[in-house]
Parts: sequence; C-alpha cells; structure tokens
Amino acid sequence: DYSYLKSDPTHVLLATTTVSSAVAQVDFTSNIDSTYDIYMVDIVGVHPSVDSAQFDMRFFQGGTIVTSSIYDSATDNYRSNNTAHNMTGLQNYDKIRLAVDVDTNGSSTTNGRVMIYNASNTTYNTHVLSQFTTQGQGDYAFGGNCTGRIESTTAVDGFRFLFDSGNIETGTFKLYGV
Repeated sequence: DYSYLKSDPTHVLLATTTVSSAVAQVDFTSNIDSTYDIYMVDIVGVHPSVDSAQFDMRFFQGGTIVTSSIYDSATDNYRSNNTAHNMTGLQNYDKIRLAVDVDTNGSSTTNGRVMIYNASNTTYNTHVLSQFTTQGQGDYAFGGNCTGRIESTTAVDGFRFLFDSGNIETGTFKLYGV
C-alpha cells in the first residue's frame, strides 16, 4: 500500500532566495506564522563585498523591521590557525551577530544553518540557534556557534540577513518550516 511508503516530511521548503547580483540584505517576510514552531534557514555560498564583515540577522514584527536595541546574542568562534578562539556577547544590541570576520577572498564563502524558535508565540521571546563555517580574514577556516533572542513577546513575522557593512554579493538562502 503506497500510503505506508509516503514520507511525512519534517522540513517543508517554504521559500528560496538566490543572490547573483549584490544586494544589501535578504528578507523572508511571508510564510512565517503559527503553522510552525520552528523555522530553519540554510545559508549556502554567501560572499560579502567587504573584508572582515560581520554576518547579522534582524526580525520583522507586524511587517516592520526591528532595529531597536532589544537583541541579545552570544557567539563562540574558533579558527584553524590555532589562535585562541573568541567569544562575543552582545546585549541590548540592534541585531543578532551570527558570524564574524568574514573574508572576501575569491574562494571564500559563508555557509550555515539558523534555527528560529517560537516566532509567532506572544508569551515567550523568539530565540535563535545557529552554526556557521567560513573563511576568516587572513585565509583560515573559521567556524562559530551562536545563540540569540529578541527581547520582545510580539510575534515575529519575518527575518532579515545582512552584513554590518557592504553587500551580499552571492548566496542561496532556503527557508523551511520544521
């Protein structure tokens, strides 16, 4: 019976954005509602236009981007060049810092996954957990983990990804409901 063979997908692709020409940011502003408790964004082959750029994220609430200082994040970064890893904590900041010190070398890209929890919940803050790998400024492998939140119980209805300076030159962003 075919009904026993059908898969029940745990990850439903909701949207894909492919950047092939420089843009300031990538936004997801539809398909984010109470359908899923978890949203996941896979980020592949993202290349910045500016050396040593920081890769960040912001939320939309009520269709408006939130730029006020109500984000908290902590990032643990590690490098292949044996320098001490660093931890970055940002409290009451205007965005969540996902990855730091991204290189613009022609062969370098940033890749990772961001999990967003409780986006439409109005009782609890929306939280983020992410993992990234990239090439750091100075030509070394660089990875990091991040946890973050928006200190607000207003429903989140969109996500924005951007570098703190310059543009996103290339990359693919895939939004999933989990």
